Amino acid sequence: MIEYERFILANGLRVLVHEDHSTPMAVVNVMYDVGARDENPEKTGFAHLFEHLMFGGSVNIPEYDDPLQMAGGENNAYTTNDLTNYYIQLPAENLETAFNHPAKKRLLKKQGGNKAGKQIILNYPSCKVF
Repeated sequence: MIEYERFILANGLRVLVHEDHSTPMAVVNVMYDVGARDENPEKTGFAHLFEHLMFGGSVNIPEYDDPLQMAGGENNAYTTNDLTNYYIQLPAENLETAFNHPAKKRLLKKQGGNKAGKQIILNYPSCKVF
């Protein structure tokens, strides 16, 4: 069994921590309890669209990938019926970057949208968003 600590912050954020000192890498997952099941059946694709929009720049982070790549990391995300998960993998010595990155990212978005992200969603055959 994998040992982990579980606690809830004052703001309601549920946190699970598993430490593995056998690897120099660390992974941070930020999971949201929202997915395709939360969409209107007449207008699907929004959960996945918002997943892609989060990779657009913000006032605090003009290029989403740059700070992570400079810290030796990488990131990606996926959306299921039940959740949306953003994950970051990077050297454990740069773990603070992984914690700060999602918080700074979500503070302020750039105006103008994310045309590439929208196009990816439009190419899904079952998408009825637009």
